[in-house]
Amino acid sequence: MPMLDKETQGRLQPGDVLQLLRDGNERFRTGRSTKKYYLHQADAMAAGQHPMAVVVNCIDSRTSPEIIFDAGLGDLLTVRIAGNVINQEIIGSLEIAHKLGAKLIVVKGHSSCGAIGLALQNVDAHSIGTITGKIQPSIRHCQCGTHPAPSGKVLLEDVTRQNVENSLAEVLAGSAFLRGCIERGEMGLVGAYHDIASRTVEFGELVTPERFDRYRPLSNAA
Repeated sequence: MPMLDKETQGRLQPGDVLQLLRDGNERFRTGRSTKKYYLHQADAMAAGQHPMAVVVNCIDSRTSPEIIFDAGLGDLLTVRIAGNVINQEIIGSLEIAHKLGAKLIVVKGHSSCGAIGLALQNVDAHSIGTITGKIQPSIRHCQCGTHPAPSGKVLLEDVTRQNVENSLAEVLAGSAFLRGCIERGEMGLVGAYHDIASRTVEFGELVTPERFDRYRPLSNAA
């Protein structure tokens, strides 16, 4: 995929960017990633950047968005935090991403997530609880939803997926500015799940204004 310039960035719609990410992941998944000329890209991007998307991603070393979406230097803004949870500083970063021209927000969880595992073990020592505490509502939601309640790897995956949904809700609840951007079609918002073993990223549906009411942050109350 060629480098994005300002004109191309301006023409892209959220759905276009989502398809570019799907295509990039397919290249990565099938071993057809494009050759990167990073020195050339660095020189070309020295005067400015024109990113197409911003990805809220876990810190897991196996999940780098630039690699799994076969993106070039300057194509993606990435916000990395354990468990891909949302706080006000991250929301501020997403608002800045809009100022930089990004057309799509992706919140991406992944298989075998260590932060989810720690939350399931109720680990909250030191500052870890600032992360695992945000995951606890998703755990309670998954454990209360079915009988018998899931456990083991099934519960881990269920919580991971629910945690992505909750993070989407946190974005919408935390920023009237971003809600307005989505309503005007200036930005899109979508959740994703990365299966590390298969190298595949599964995207949800773009969150449209008609679906805002479906997204309410899960309560942190016990």
